Amino acid sequence: MDRTSLVPVGEQLVVIDLNGQLKVLAENERPLPGELIVAVIEDEPQKLQVKVATEEDEQDITQDVAQIIDALRDGQDPTLLNEEFAPAAGENAGSSLQESGTVERTGAEILASTLFETTGIAALGLSETQNLSLADLILNAANSDNTSPAINPRPPVAEDDSVLTDEDASVSIDVLANDQDADSDSLSIESATVPAEQGTVEIIDGKLIFTPAEDFNGEATVTYVVTDGALTDEATVTVTVNPINDAPVAVNDTVATDEDTAVTIDVLANDSDPENDTLTITAASVPTEQGTVAIVDGKLVFTPAENFNGDATISYTISDGQLTDDATVAVTVNPVNDAPVAVNDTVSTDEDTAVTIDV
Repeated sequence: MDRTSLVPVGEQLVVIDLNGQLKVLAENERPLPGELIVAVIEDEPQKLQVKVATEEDEQDITQDVAQIIDALRDGQDPTLLNEEFAPAAGENAGSSLQESGTVERTGAEILASTLFETTGIAALGLSETQNLSLADLILNAANSDNTSPAINPRPPVAEDDSVLTDEDASVSIDVLANDQDADSDSLSIESATVPAEQGTVEIIDGKLIFTPAEDFNGEATVTYVVTDGALTDEATVTVTVNPINDAPVAVNDTVATDEDTAVTIDVLANDSDPENDTLTITAASVPTEQGTVAIVDGKLVFTPAENFNGDATISYTISDGQLTDDATVAVTVNPVNDAPVAVNDTVSTDEDTAVTIDV
């Protein structure tokens, strides 16, 4: 055959030799007789032209490459038609009986068959499936102007995570540590979200930083997307936020009273506790020159010092059973006009003598 007339594939010629091995011929290298030549037909996408090299001529066997690949994958001979005497590709040969002579049947028979030996791929140390995949890659490369073979990329696999943190405490989460990519591509975090009432999340140095909302405790769910640069996958991080006892909040108070008049002050009325714990007054004090203070039935009772008026300052402490907070009460003591006190006097004088008395 005229081997120079063969159509190269992407400037390369791909053949399957008699041992079933794939081979890319070097420049100017010619195929041997019996080798299967595979070439892309330019005007018929996804179709291949398969030729068998012979000494005198070439035999065309044009078909979809998928049929060959499927047959090889199933361990079948792609040249058979499932019948013992099915025609197959190859050299034309034949004979005919002449009228003279006799034919005697001896009972012995030789069945004609054609084999497509596929065990030769074992020499490569690969499985049939691997070698067939290699064939796909070579053909893809040949059909893409000598660019790299097109391999279908596989998406990354993002695995769910779970972490713990305390209320009002941020936590760093290395979500990529257990994520995977079958193609060994470098992974990065593309995006991350969390419900606003649960907290906020940021992507810093390839990790997630989750900050719980103020005083939030319970379970928060962070959703993130991982990418290999082309494909993505999504997973979640379950963050368990442990409750932490917050200190109560004592708020300053102001009251007024009159001189020499005691006043009761409900200081807990405007104090609070984040966990709604029961609050109690554990201590209270006031300078002695301003008066006295006592804790009676969960309230403060202030009594101004006798005839004291002006501003008195009471300091007190509240507790939720574990933590405390302090506040003050500013007491304005209004002056009161006291009634005069007349005191009896005694004097003496002589008869018929006047006397002056400074009562």
